[in-house]
Amino acid sequence: MGPGDRSTGLDDVTVAFGDGPPALRGVTLLAEPGEVLAVVGPSGCGKTTALRAVAGLETVRTGRVVVAGRDVTRVPTPRRDIVMVFQPGTLSPFLDVAVSLARAVEVRAAPRRRRSPGPAAFLLDEPLARLDAVERARTRRTIVDLVRQSGVSALYVTHDLTEAMAVGDRLAVLRDGEVVQIDTPRRLYECPIDTFVARFVSAPEIGLLPARLVSSPSGAGFRVGERTLPLWGPAPDGLDAGVRVVLGLRAEDVGESGPGADPGSVTVRVLVRHVELRGRDAVVTAEVDVAGEADGGRLVARVDPRTRLRPGDRAELAVDARRAHVFDVDGRALRHPPA
Repeated sequence: MGPGDRSTGLDDVTVAFGDGPPALRGVTLLAEPGEVLAVVGPSGCGKTTALRAVAGLETVRTGRVVVAGRDVTRVPTPRRDIVMVFQPGTLSPFLDVAVSLARAVEVRAAPRRRRSPGPAAFLLDEPLARLDAVERARTRRTIVDLVRQSGVSALYVTHDLTEAMAVGDRLAVLRDGEVVQIDTPRRLYECPIDTFVARFVSAPEIGLLPARLVSSPSGAGFRVGERTLPLWGPAPDGLDAGVRVVLGLRAEDVGESGPGADPGSVTVRVLVRHVELRGRDAVVTAEVDVAGEADGGRLVARVDPRTRLRPGDRAELAVDARRAHVFDVDGRALRHPPA
């Protein structure tokens, strides 16, 4: 943080309870003025603990807590100039909180002679959990508008990826008390740092296939079981023939085989497990039998809602290897498809 920095959040913070492992380990989460920083991750990863640490409700073992650029690590909660929204049902219905946020913005916008300083930051912990889908969409737009109008920072904790990507200017993905990756929603989706982020920042879930890189003078590809997925070009830089990898394929890059399939794709034999109708499309989840791999692989495809595929069907899905994210066997990203 440099001179004039007005960000809010945690700076290399560790929080621990008793003699157990730290709930947060060296976490840095800093939201800029007028920015919503959405914090996502599985249950128990430290999302709420991070918010409570900013609020002063948890004791920080090491690191700093800042609010609008001010070090408040040892400042009592009432003097931190924040508005915190707890999960609905903990204190009050969310719509009361929406009114409170709006009033906070009005305070900041009032003529200087008539107002006291408004909140320096908003902290929101699963604020939409009890709302139906329509009200959820409307209220999250209201929250974003209020934050931008107020010009203060907001940390927004949620388990809902769709919600996080809708409200967050940036997303922070937590796992086991640590920040795995933080970036814009688009960058996280297009360039996940590992398979954990690729799977978490994915709706529907990304398909993962164990494979080996094969190469010849005529081109390269990935061997998946008995099928080679051609790259229609040379092997990616830094990858040697025979190396084991994991291919990550988004649902929009997998489809049904047939006349409408992408001409650059090839088919993979699958066993259909689930077919979910989602309005304008259907999502097919299928298993891929990969010889030599105990768990095989999985593909997820977006298809026409009029598909004839049903659970239990043996079928073929069309895959374009050029659209695959490539990870090593430990899950670290090696290559991403062009945007």
